[in-house]
Amino acid sequence: MAFTPLQTIRARSGAARVFLAALFAAGFLSSCRPIVDLPVLSTINGLDHKYYVDEKHYGKIFQTIWTGINNNYVFWELEPLEYWDQVWDTYKPKFDRLGTGGADDALAIQYFREMFEPLKEGHLRLEMFQGSAPEPAYELRPGRDRVDARFNGTGDDRNPFLAFSGFSYYQTLVPPTVRPAGGINIREVQSVPNYTGAAVKGKINLGDGTYIAYFYFNQFSFSNGTGSPGAAAYRAFLAGFVDNPGCRGLIFDVRGNTGGNAKDIALLLGPLLSDNLTVAHIRYKKGEGRLNYLPWTPWVIEAAAPENRIVRAGELPIVALVNDYSASCAEILALALKTMPHGELVGTCTFGATGLRFGDSPIVLSGGSFNVVAGNTEWRITEAGFQTRGPDFTNYEAAGIEPAFIVPFSQSDFAAGNDAQLEKAMLLIQERGR
Repeated sequence: MAFTPLQTIRARSGAARVFLAALFAAGFLSSCRPIVDLPVLSTINGLDHKYYVDEKHYGKIFQTIWTGINNNYVFWELEPLEYWDQVWDTYKPKFDRLGTGGADDALAIQYFREMFEPLKEGHLRLEMFQGSAPEPAYELRPGRDRVDARFNGTGDDRNPFLAFSGFSYYQTLVPPTVRPAGGINIREVQSVPNYTGAAVKGKINLGDGTYIAYFYFNQFSFSNGTGSPGAAAYRAFLAGFVDNPGCRGLIFDVRGNTGGNAKDIALLLGPLLSDNLTVAHIRYKKGEGRLNYLPWTPWVIEAAAPENRIVRAGELPIVALVNDYSASCAEILALALKTMPHGELVGTCTFGATGLRFGDSPIVLSGGSFNVVAGNTEWRITEAGFQTRGPDFTNYEAAGIEPAFIVPFSQSDFAAGNDAQLEKAMLLIQERGR
């Protein structure tokens, strides 16, 4: 039987708990450095464990965060194994010397930045919250910093999809009515109802009575909410825009899409498949040892039942538009499109955050995010809960997924009404969807 990530967690939950209990009872340690006892005192968001430090003592905070990363980080095989021990030796004395003043806070932030920056995981994030403030007083995202650095601080090639949070850019940035003659003409542009993010559906008319279906969305949240109303909206899009004789192909636009609910991947692709599709392989930690893993498990997207598939399932050309800020679930979608015989990727290399978080699963395994509470300060460490590799076991973490058709983005061209990436996707579909 093939498992989705969530099903795999559930299937192994009992064994994992017994295994971890045995580890603790036997006194196993994950490195030669002292390990801090980390009792799970409470949970938030399912698997985000909260560990409490009695006071704002930076030596204790460092030990707890160091141990949490040591135990939970799932990408140790990508790192020099001695690195985290060197972090202990270098920074433990520094944190022990810190007090509780503002200058000490600044030094602690500097030290954490130096510790975290070399780690490759794309989801890795450290946030410091003070009191009841809803926004962090400090945030460290080494993966995001690496992607931002690709642009050297310039704006012309930065993609507007990253910051876009309203309706589709085709209605707000470049309305169809002002597009140049012969340019892309998207008609029947509609918002997607009952969807918690920003999404748009449209038809790109080709002038011969046929069209290309277009679907842009900025997060994977169609499966969220009671009754999953966003899922119903997507199925309506397939019925009204894709499953018609005049449809030549489908474009998924996930530029700037930073991920979300992994259940959406099956929702989006199942009706488009004629057979089950292995999109990736996943692997969990099975204990606190840095290289202590469970076996790899295939991540299989099952084709929808015949009555729920589009007529041309497995044949319709599909292109995904991706960019440097397409991350997490958007990258799993990209892997699927690379694997599908009628799928293609267009754009620029993706973010490189392919190991996903646990989401809403209540199962406890040795991996994933955790929080450290010290007085009125809370440190939140976000990490992936499992590794993901491609169908051929290629690693894309930190490296990103490179499209077969690399098309650079130009902000100035886009503002003038030219989207070279979208135009390339259109040409591919017209060539293959005759």
